[in-house]
Amino acid sequence: MARERLIAMATGLRTYQTIALRWRTRIKIEFVKPIYDRRGHLTPPFNFAKLVILEEIDMSREKEQRRLERARDVGVLKSGRYVRLGKPDRTVPKILQRNLYEHAFAIMGTDPRFREWARAFFWSYQPVFDDLELCVSVNRLVGLPQFGIKTDVLAAQFVKGVDGVSRQVTSSPSLHARADHSRLAAAIMVCFGLKLGLSGREIATGALGALLHDIGHPAFGHDLDDILVALGRPNHEARGARIICSDPDIEESLKMAGVETEAVLAVIREEGQLGRLQNIADTLSYVVLDSQLYGEPVGPDVSFITRVIGSVEAVEDECYRVNDPEPISRLINWRADLYRDVYGVFQQRIVAHVLRNFYRTAINLGMFEVVDFERGTDAEIKARLPFVVREAKARGILPVWFDSVSNLAFGFFDGLVRWRVETCLSEPEAQAVLNRLSPDELATSVLIKPWDYRKKTYRVIDSDGHRRNLAAPKSHIPEHMKQWHVLYYPN
Repeated sequence: MARERLIAMATGLRTYQTIALRWRTRIKIEFVKPIYDRRGHLTPPFNFAKLVILEEIDMSREKEQRRLERARDVGVLKSGRYVRLGKPDRTVPKILQRNLYEHAFAIMGTDPRFREWARAFFWSYQPVFDDLELCVSVNRLVGLPQFGIKTDVLAAQFVKGVDGVSRQVTSSPSLHARADHSRLAAAIMVCFGLKLGLSGREIATGALGALLHDIGHPAFGHDLDDILVALGRPNHEARGARIICSDPDIEESLKMAGVETEAVLAVIREEGQLGRLQNIADTLSYVVLDSQLYGEPVGPDVSFITRVIGSVEAVEDECYRVNDPEPISRLINWRADLYRDVYGVFQQRIVAHVLRNFYRTAINLGMFEVVDFERGTDAEIKARLPFVVREAKARGILPVWFDSVSNLAFGFFDGLVRWRVETCLSEPEAQAVLNRLSPDELATSVLIKPWDYRKKTYRVIDSDGHRRNLAAPKSHIPEHMKQWHVLYYPN
């Protein structure tokens, strides 16, 4: 039987179809006389309409299951205790308790005009974002820690270098997942769009691209992505595009928004105006989240996101026209600080390369299939790890060094004490070290190359019309990132 609902409809909606998103229905709309509030006022920009619900649209079973799980998880998060990754002793940072809508309003502050535009936009499109996050492929991002292969510190251990100096190996906390990062990036895209006066469909396209931009990541993030590419698999960008084009649940969500798939893919490829905005939204999101959750004492917060958005006036010729280049310059420097102090510290590089070698060997030995990493999550791989290691031992195919590393995935570093690190100033010197290793040592060796993390730049046009390239200073890179390191398991 047809049911009637009375709703407030924001003026300027592209079609009446967008109203149906909130209830996933096919509708018929009949205008009625305006309804006034208790004071006799009709608050602009709202009119009123009567909806006759003609047909309910069924949610797929997978999405319905995710909706129930989401309701349960949100209740846990709002209680202030973080249990998703089995860490009930850690209080949830407020930034992880917000959904996309709440992120946007936290960023926009108290500007009443801005907030009114945002309410109208989210009234139309929030159901689309909710629906998309319930898709199985998108919900998988909840199980991919943002820091990838790096794990929590459960014990401290040391790696002894050839000089006899023991270097402490530590690993960073990973409270947040790629889903948290993507959600904040989407909120930043919404705020950019509202600030620059883009249409609702353009804003939705940018936000959907931000929500989906990491969907192709394998378990353990960029580190495993490099391994899969070396094995002939597509990289995470190509894999993500394939998922978006073939997943019927994602297709359904994009149709609800009236957004073309190719337009979303262009945002992910960082093409055009929306793509350039996504480039900066992506960086802003992980710099703010990682700084706050790692515990950087002077890291940026949500107010810094507001400053960056406020500085951008337009996107022209692959450049950002800004009224003040300082916020974007500060963003570049903060990003470099994170690479120097968190992502790329010597100890983290050792741990990451050993684990990459570990999982590469596990795939080559048939302990895991490539598809396990492409479709699975970090926790699923770790849950299977003890069983596949035990099976490999029974078959007699386990390398001698494998046991020393198998517990490293869980944060126990005691096995690393036997590994050796030799530091070299040039590639020929590193090659000489590799040449003098025994065959067994060479089979375990990892060559860690110099790493310049300052390649990311932003081209801006300042208020005087001058074009500038903003990048981190050359002096920022520490010495160990300019050197070559040979890591191996001695006989």
